[in-house]
Amino acid sequence: MKFSTKVLLLGTVVSLLGLSVLSVIQYRIMSKEVEKTVETTIELATSQVAELINGELQSKRHIANYVSELLSNSDQQSVGGLIEQQSLASTFVTTGIGYEHDGSIIHNDSGWIAPSDWDSRSRPWYKNAKALGKQSVTKPYVDEGTGAVLVSISQPVYKNGQFVGVTFFDVDLSSLAELISNVLLDYATVFVVDMDGTVIAHPNKDFHGESISAVTGNNSNALKQNVQLIDIKGDLYYLDYHSMTTEAWLVGILMPYDESHVALKDLTKTVVVVFFALVVISVAVYISALKFLMRPLADLNEAMKNVASGDGDLTKRLSTNTDQEFKELAISFNGFVSVIQDLIQRTKQSATQITQYSSIAASSAKDSEALLHTQQQEVEQLATAMNEMSTTSGLVAKNAQSAADSAQQADVATGNGSRIVMETTQAIQQLGHQVDESMSAVKDLGNSIGNIESIVSVINEIADQTNLLALNAAIEAARAGESGRGFAVVADEVRTLAKRTQDSTTEIRAMIDKLQSNSESVTHTMNTSHSLALSTVEQAQTANHALEEIRVAISSINDMNMQIAAAAEEQSLVAEEINNNTVSIKDLSDEVAGKASHTSAQVAQQSEHISEQNTQLNQFKV
Repeated sequence: MKFSTKVLLLGTVVSLLGLSVLSVIQYRIMSKEVEKTVETTIELATSQVAELINGELQSKRHIANYVSELLSNSDQQSVGGLIEQQSLASTFVTTGIGYEHDGSIIHNDSGWIAPSDWDSRSRPWYKNAKALGKQSVTKPYVDEGTGAVLVSISQPVYKNGQFVGVTFFDVDLSSLAELISNVLLDYATVFVVDMDGTVIAHPNKDFHGESISAVTGNNSNALKQNVQLIDIKGDLYYLDYHSMTTEAWLVGILMPYDESHVALKDLTKTVVVVFFALVVISVAVYISALKFLMRPLADLNEAMKNVASGDGDLTKRLSTNTDQEFKELAISFNGFVSVIQDLIQRTKQSATQITQYSSIAASSAKDSEALLHTQQQEVEQLATAMNEMSTTSGLVAKNAQSAADSAQQADVATGNGSRIVMETTQAIQQLGHQVDESMSAVKDLGNSIGNIESIVSVINEIADQTNLLALNAAIEAARAGESGRGFAVVADEVRTLAKRTQDSTTEIRAMIDKLQSNSESVTHTMNTSHSLALSTVEQAQTANHALEEIRVAISSINDMNMQIAAAAEEQSLVAEEINNNTVSIKDLSDEVAGKASHTSAQVAQQSEHISEQNTQLNQFKV
């Protein structure tokens, strides 16, 4: 951004701020004046309307008082002629008098006939006037017949000092509405309410008898007697009341806020137009002034361009024949050019020497790069060989360790096999002893079976003898006849038992024969098992000796494998260390070669820069 533009912007901003402050101050002053004028107008209008209504009501009061005095001096027969005068009919809706002695009424309203039970003494206007002993005005009420809002002026009538009745004069408040409608306040609305907030008079007759909230909306402090700003259905209004001196009524005025501030809005528009016009004028003045004031600087700038052109001629100087401020700038610039001229001369001399040194350095860098490249190739070959040797040593150590581990596992397995063979030998020996014991038990069983067979033979013989004896007893019993029948039965039973004994002994003999046969077979099998057990024990002992010899051999192999693995591991570590050192040397060689290449490139690039610098320096004329 140009300096002149910055100055122009600064001046414009200052002007805007100044004009804005002045406009705001003026707007606030005018706003206060408008508010004050509106409030004064409202207060003046309400007071004038109140006085106007007071005058109207006061005239009606005077007429009512005058008529009441006339009626107090007239008899009851002449009252009708007085109250039916045209002047009273045009002034009041109804005029009449109610009498104290019978409550009867005389009035001039031809359209209304009092009911037979109608009593004036019970009416509010009658009671109020009688109680006060002077003229009074009722609260506004709605006439049942016409629907109009009325008030009644009532006054007690005395004759010779005695109270004889009360006169009444009904006043239609629509006349007040017509009266306030004639008040020229343009957009404002004037109305009358009583202290209870009931609308007495309003330009719009629909509000007559309604609550004040129908006019002002549901606003609190609606009857507050000072200028206030209220909101009615989203629109702002000024509201004020003025009390009347003769009646307990209030004259209100409702003025729209927007219409009352039309002049202020017009003034605001005018101020905005003037504001922008002044801004445009200020900017135009600033531009013209800047062009005039910046002319010497433009001339100086043109001169500096001429110095800057001309193929870098540092022998040219700016003219100092100008304003004081720009003269100092020209002197400073000429001094700066002189310093630059001297600096360029010395730089060109140094550049020539640097060019020579750069050529020598570039040649040395190329030679170093070639030697380092050769060294790098040899180191790479060495690193490859060492890496292969390290890998081979690692494999040897790994295989030796694996062989040692396998031998160790074989040793453990052989030990386990030897232990198992020993346990098997012991188990077989125990089995042999048990077989011997079983053979002895089987022999004893055979002997016992032989004894049982002898016993069975004896039992069989006894059974035969018993059977024979039973047969003989049966024969003898048969011979004895009836006397031997019981004995014959017993003999028969004995013979039967002997027969069953023989059968049982026969079965036992068969079982004993089978048991003897099985016992002999078991004895033969046990003899065979005993022989096999002895043979197995001998073979197990032989296998145990062989396993022990294998175990000794495996232990020797394991020791040798451990020695080989240790030597291979040590060789692998040494090879790995040599490999790491070789790789480090290779990395260093690569790094040195890279740096040498980079140095060579930098030297070449520097030579190009120096050549370019010399070309540029030669453009200056010193």
